[in-house]
Amino acid sequence: MGEVTALKIKTITLPGDMLVIATNFLNQLVARNYAKNTVASYRHDLEQFIGYCTQHDILLVQIVTTNVLDDFINALLQGEQVKPITARRKTATLREYFKYCKSRGLIKVLPTDGMAKIKVRNSVVIAPTENELLKVIEHIDITTPMGLRDRAMIYLMFDAGLRCSSVCSIDIFNPQNPPSNTTWPSGVVTFTNKGGDIEENPISATTLLYIKDWLAVRHNFVAKGKPPTSAMFIGHGRGRISRRGFLARVKFHGANAGMPHLHPHLFRHRRAVDVMTNLGVHHAQHLLKHANPATTMAVYGGHSSVQMRNDLRSKCALGVAV
Repeated sequence: MGEVTALKIKTITLPGDMLVIATNFLNQLVARNYAKNTVASYRHDLEQFIGYCTQHDILLVQIVTTNVLDDFINALLQGEQVKPITARRKTATLREYFKYCKSRGLIKVLPTDGMAKIKVRNSVVIAPTENELLKVIEHIDITTPMGLRDRAMIYLMFDAGLRCSSVCSIDIFNPQNPPSNTTWPSGVVTFTNKGGDIEENPISATTLLYIKDWLAVRHNFVAKGKPPTSAMFIGHGRGRISRRGFLARVKFHGANAGMPHLHPHLFRHRRAVDVMTNLGVHHAQHLLKHANPATTMAVYGGHSSVQMRNDLRSKCALGVAV
């Protein structure tokens, strides 16, 4: 008899393999047009969680319990010293992940339902006033193509209450084949929200004028000998400006106007607070495209209340009837 050849071990992926499910989950987010930064955030959170589970020989979603999830969050809070608000965001990622598992019939009960609540002390972020932010834009040197670009994209962000990433994703309007993320001559900007839905917000004639001024000199940024880009705002690399590049430009212009720590999100914050103060929470919710008005109120309500109290004090000091 001849010798038996060596066995070849073949691994079999079990239903409920957390790493395989996580990959499929992330692919679904990409297919639903979730923002790249959102997908990257989900990826990081899941890699961290699955790594923790692997250390404890937990490889299948079916054996993940509420206690495992609470222990993971406590390890982050106490061992990694992450902030409570960061831990709460990671909890939201896990909730969506296990909802996906349940929708695929892999689990019957969500282990996230019984998780301990993370207490977060909400701090009121006070954004600069509208006049202060407009002064930042007014300080931009518009004698250069870069200045015209920066004025257009910062004012667009402020006017429409957009996130930085949404502004970076805007393409040039094409009447024959309008992009999903673009500015329309009718006075509307369409953009992809964090959840992947295409949304729209109104923009002013001033925004359209600033964009027109930029487009007139945009050719100075287009790389010669390379395929043309549809991106409206182009960076130094002659491609679409990055979120980091946009942040750097806002900080640069903020420093020139006496606000060295200015962040792009403060433009959106100011717009949201003004809308909430003057028109109410539901109008602010519509502007920000929040699914729940409670989210709008939790994030921007405190600042709005502070602003209304300050306005009231100012009117009383001036002897204005209220």
